[in-house]
Amino acid sequence: MSNMAGNAPEKPEPGSGVLHTPDGPSESSRPPWGKISRAASIGIEFVVCICIGLIMGLWFDSIFNSNPYGILTGLGIGIASAFYTLFRMIGRLHNQ
Repeated sequence: MSNMAGNAPEKPEPGSGVLHTPDGPSESSRPPWGKISRAASIGIEFVVCICIGLIMGLWFDSIFNSNPYGILTGLGIGIASAFYTLFRMIGRLHNQ
């Protein structure tokens, strides 16, 4: 059947496999790229925080010749900041 001006759009028949929503495709029919990119960014930020802490610890050790305390302190700070970033991002995702 054709859709003439003034008539409401036809609804798909049950079992036809067509999802009809007035706002566009439903959440289940969208590709999961948003979720995948969020998960990847969480992992990347976690690793970057730890690496930055480790590099700062190595730098501190090279300046003050305090081996291994600078590395251990930098690693501890990097791990703490990684978990802080992780929990902050999870909180943001939970609020969406």
